[in-house]
Amino acid sequence: MYPLTSFGTLLLLCLLYSTIGFSQIVDSLLPISTDALELQAETQGVTDLDMEAFQLQLPLNVNTVTEGVLLQLGVLSSQQIQAFLYYRANFGPFISLYELQAIPHFDLATIKALRPYLSSKQHTDDYQAALADLFRTGRRTVQTRWSQSWSKRDNTSALGPPFQLTLRLRHQHGNKLSIGLQAEKDAGEPFFRGANRAGFDFYSMHAYLQNYRHWLKAVALGDYKLSLGQGLLIYQGFSTSKGSVATAIKQADRKLAPHASTGESRFLRGAAFHLQFGNLHWTAFGSLKKLDGAVVADTLGQAFSRNFSESGLHRTASELSRKGKIRQSILGQQIEWKSANWMVGTNILWANFRLPIVPTAAPYNRYHFRGNTQLGLSVHYSFRPKNWQLFGEVARSRNGAYAHLHSLLVGLGPKLDLALSYRHYAKAYQAMFANAFRSSTRTQNETGWYIGIQLRPHRQWTLNAHIDIWQHPWLQFRADRPSLGRAYRLRLNYKRK
Repeated sequence: MYPLTSFGTLLLLCLLYSTIGFSQIVDSLLPISTDALELQAETQGVTDLDMEAFQLQLPLNVNTVTEGVLLQLGVLSSQQIQAFLYYRANFGPFISLYELQAIPHFDLATIKALRPYLSSKQHTDDYQAALADLFRTGRRTVQTRWSQSWSKRDNTSALGPPFQLTLRLRHQHGNKLSIGLQAEKDAGEPFFRGANRAGFDFYSMHAYLQNYRHWLKAVALGDYKLSLGQGLLIYQGFSTSKGSVATAIKQADRKLAPHASTGESRFLRGAAFHLQFGNLHWTAFGSLKKLDGAVVADTLGQAFSRNFSESGLHRTASELSRKGKIRQSILGQQIEWKSANWMVGTNILWANFRLPIVPTAAPYNRYHFRGNTQLGLSVHYSFRPKNWQLFGEVARSRNGAYAHLHSLLVGLGPKLDLALSYRHYAKAYQAMFANAFRSSTRTQNETGWYIGIQLRPHRQWTLNAHIDIWQHPWLQFRADRPSLGRAYRLRLNYKRK
């Protein structure tokens, strides 16, 4: 039997939170397009999409919306986004949304599709509000979800009840401020007893402020996501790869974002900021976090860990014994110089683990990371003249191995876009948090070429096709020799409008 006093206190806090300044979800909050969600599900294997993480206070100002947000919306193609940014940078602010017709690749149907997301009118984010007002006013939400499987094959060794429970509290003021608390108990995990006397198995909190001053682009406290360049060092945000949109191969340029989901991995815990001084952008970050992992000892009694566990499950005594055993420290920074049509930046990321990481010896993981400390350096770039864009990143790990990613997006006409990408990730390249364009599970031991096209022969028809050819110079898991791979895809969409 679970302590009713603790659980009752938790429910009371939820009720109080929801009644103080609570506002209903209004029409100005719209989900990101289903195309974007489908792409996310396909490319990252997401089976339980966190809708809260894909929602923005809309509409956004057409004159300030960033490339990263446009990519997340999933309404425009990559070439339409590049044409939009080029036009705005060279011809100034838009007076009306219908001015978008002057941009190549834009038509009335596209503009109508954008109307729920963009506006030429002033938005609440465009006004400078006092920090106290951001905390006092805004939108407060409480969200909870309970589920239980009635299968007779439930884990009999689980230490807790068979239901899953999640709780989210969040305060938002436009897109400037977000403060949130997330809590989750997976099926089978103890609840208000045993190892979880505080209630839930997982708690996450964040405070995130962006665009508060012209020089203060973002500040993140607590749990946050970090994304640098094209992902050769680290990328925890909305990531794209081979999916339903053949030309969607560029990573969104959103360096910091709040961790607003109940996912128990792929986020940092600490503090970060993004400052702007003219064309110079500086982002610095730090994190101190505990990871799950099995700790063993060698013949001399020295402790080490074989690997990490990202499942977040702590149902049994065995799983609980691995909870939070590895302390991870991360520090780093990014320096960028941005102009209207080009950008270049440098990144550095240092990571340390309290216990050395020593994978089980096997031929395929001969070049995997071993030790306590990782250090990665990279340079990323983007050049956008008119209807084409060249972008990429070059990175070097501490052991001297390199990784390259270079891509080209070209608008061959109002109805045809082309994407071309080359990647080479050395077999000895080591970046544990890398999440770049690839075919295998690791950003390592892969060289390949990708070509994709998007053809729009009619406003109701869209054809996406891609070819990806790659090789693994060294062994892969369950592959006893270097291997080759090919992937082909052809997709024809019809949408009745």
